[in-house]
Amino acid sequence: MKLTALFLFLSFFGLQANPYSQKTVTVKLENVKMSHLLDLIESQTEYHFVYKVKDVDLTRVLQVTAQKEKVPSVLDKIFKGTETGYEIYGNQIFLTRKPTSLSSTTITANVQETITVTGTITETETGMPVPAANILEKGTSNGVMSDFDGKFSIEVPEDAILRVSYIGYATKEIDVNGRSEIDIVLETDAAALDEIVVVGYGTQRKQDLTGAVSVVKIEEMVQQPNAQVTNQLQGRVSGVSITGGGQPGQAPQVKIRGSNTFGNNTPLYVVDGIPTQSIENINPNDIESMQVLKDAASASIYGSRAANGVIIITTKKGKGKLSVNYDAYYGTQMVQNGNPWDILSSQQMADLTFKAIRNTNPGEPISHPQYGDGSEPVLPNFIAPVGVNTVDESLYNVDPYYTDPAQLNDFDRIVEANKQGTNWFQEI
Repeated sequence: MKLTALFLFLSFFGLQANPYSQKTVTVKLENVKMSHLLDLIESQTEYHFVYKVKDVDLTRVLQVTAQKEKVPSVLDKIFKGTETGYEIYGNQIFLTRKPTSLSSTTITANVQETITVTGTITETETGMPVPAANILEKGTSNGVMSDFDGKFSIEVPEDAILRVSYIGYATKEIDVNGRSEIDIVLETDAAALDEIVVVGYGTQRKQDLTGAVSVVKIEEMVQQPNAQVTNQLQGRVSGVSITGGGQPGQAPQVKIRGSNTFGNNTPLYVVDGIPTQSIENINPNDIESMQVLKDAASASIYGSRAANGVIIITTKKGKGKLSVNYDAYYGTQMVQNGNPWDILSSQQMADLTFKAIRNTNPGEPISHPQYGDGSEPVLPNFIAPVGVNTVDESLYNVDPYYTDPAQLNDFDRIVEANKQGTNWFQEI
């Protein structure tokens, strides 16, 4: 009796007019994967493919051309010579592996086992609904998303397994077991939340990044012989300018995309996950990788400290066998002989002083404590006492171990003048 009813159902189902049978497909693709082609057919028609991953080779590469052809004709082309067959029921296309003998009775039985499962997804701590959660039939591409109220509805076989996932929550698998209504509670996944934070201070594939990030090639950077990492960064990254301070040993100024404020424009440095304000003491040979974050997206991770950009540095760690590299740089500079800078002699300095006095007070008599009161300057024999030619050496009194600056006024110092002058350029 049951078998008779099954055949009657099959006959009745086959006689009904399929409203989707008139749908056509237009494609012209080369080297396209099976998975992409199936998605394209679904987008052009109202059909929906139902299959198991093991029954269809989704990575197979095809070349398909169809101009307003009906779906069965296109399916015959793409599955010709393969072990995959198909059956169309309503707006569903069942893809299965071709058995040795496939009866319509078996297919009809499988269709009858498909049920509609509805339910609500909530989270365990507050009981609030979880919108946009993914509900996927395990082993297939059949899936839906929960709405704003956490509700969902999906058609699956009675023995299917639902895989429910959402960012920040542990993935959960639910056995349907013929149930038509299932409420699902998701638990917070602390490990997943920690991973989201670690990405900000750690590593991430460049293809996953959406912000303005530049990766510095360390191999090229260290070829420039310089002890300052920031000097080696000059010209390596677009939008980053390096300005030297001009003083020996002073760290240069780094600006990312120009000056952002009238005050401090120094970017934030993050070395091995630790924020810092300077990298001048880091050995360039210890750096394994360097990235420069240049846009405002970095502020979502590092806050207001990232207003001037962020430079992330990861140092080298021990790996593999021991290897030792030694790099040494040296240079020499010879001082020019003679008086290359045309430095004034003692007499020329005295003449220049008198000329300056005449230009300042024209017509007035000149009186200088060191060069005298005449019309021309005279070099004294001693500069301490100032401007004298003779001294009483017995009056010399200097305590080299004095501790009070006021004692300087009590000393009688005698310093003989060097009338030939001293070439300080050569002396230093």
